[in-house]
Amino acid sequence: MVMANTERISRALGLLRDGLRPKCEDTWRGFYGNGWLETVNGRLHTPESNPSVGDAAFLFKGMKATWQEVFGHGFGPAIRALVFEVADARNSWAHQQSLSTDDTVRALDSMERLLEAFGNLDERRQIRNLRRDLMRQMVEEESRAERRKTAAKPTEGHPTAGLTPWREIIAPHADVAEGNFEQAEFAADLFEVLQGNAEPEYQDPGCCCPTGCHERCWSARCSRLRRPSRLKTALRCTRCGAGWPTSSAAETPMSWFGPTMRRGPTPVPRCEPCSSSAGRRWC
Repeated sequence: MVMANTERISRALGLLRDGLRPKCEDTWRGFYGNGWLETVNGRLHTPESNPSVGDAAFLFKGMKATWQEVFGHGFGPAIRALVFEVADARNSWAHQQSLSTDDTVRALDSMERLLEAFGNLDERRQIRNLRRDLMRQMVEEESRAERRKTAAKPTEGHPTAGLTPWREIIAPHADVAEGNFEQAEFAADLFEVLQGNAEPEYQDPGCCCPTGCHERCWSARCSRLRRPSRLKTALRCTRCGAGWPTSSAAETPMSWFGPTMRRGPTPVPRCEPCSSSAGRRWC
């Protein structure tokens, strides 16, 4: 199932908050003591009425407000830039602004790098999986678009003069006419057929053959193979390898050898594929 960019950012922000929260709490407590929450809230340009580090917005604002005093001693300007970039991505997501795929990939990469700097591995690994899944989706969409462009190109060559175009004889399906046809989408998934979960046209033979001729054909062939003493031995053509199941040539019905059967005291079949007299060779 394809995940929307906003959903990816939402999940990543939750993972980022859970990954940064323990580190920030310990750092603020070490600098400001037990009243660190009120102190950090007081450093904000607009203090919160109910501050909580469980809020990603408060966490990012607190990190930016106390960066020079607290975090600047252990992290360089590059990490500070990541904090500001992730905060901007959070604000865009909170205000329901449109997020392009490129912006989403960049925001996820910045979150991953920020967690790497703070030494968190579990949440970083999950965000990396979100980013890689999105990049894989981008490649698949680009490949699909390229295939559609190739399928939409006109066929090279010159048609025979006076030949009626096939589109005037029969109307193509909508996806074929629009150039959106992909052969892989019409291939049967044999595993789903085996499990019984395939589409009706692949799962039920009656959908493709409403007259039931396939059932009569297979019933006749199976009943022929179930006859006794038919599968013990076989007559095979020494030239092309064609054969007929039987226990002996005398027990083989004449109808099995077809119209090219040579009459005589010992039935000798004539091989229809190569039109030569068949030599006996027992299996």
